[in-house]
Amino acid sequence: INAEYGDHPKGFEILPSRCEATSIKVLLEKHGLEYAVETKSNVEYISTNGQFPVLIFNEKDIVCGFSELVKYLHKSGYTLSEKLNQMEKCDMDIYTALIKRLEAIELYTSWLIEDNYCHVTLPAIPVTLPASLFHPTFI
Repeated sequence: INAEYGDHPKGFEILPSRCEATSIKVLLEKHGLEYAVETKSNVEYISTNGQFPVLIFNEKDIVCGFSELVKYLHKSGYTLSEKLNQMEKCDMDIYTALIKRLEAIELYTSWLIEDNYCHVTLPAIPVTLPASLFHPTFI
């Protein structure tokens, strides 16, 4: 699998997005898959689901975000859980749920606590991008 890795738009520095980008890089490297990182000026318009980063496989398949990458790799025969027993798989599900919960907490503190929003979140958001790319949908 050849992957072209379209990183976040310049200035898009919200923590959950950065964590997801790092997780994707680790997952690709763990499977020994080569990828090239390209910062594209229009990556926000390439994303099919509003998630980042955008990966383009074999110049045709577009995959956006970590969960979609895991699904794509599983369909392609790559998995990290093949050697795990049932208890380890349950632990993995619990940790994943915890991470999702922590992400919701981070989004809440970034967007709804005024001091954090004014001094951290707002300066990190590029004004030129559509708000739907980085504004949490639960607000």
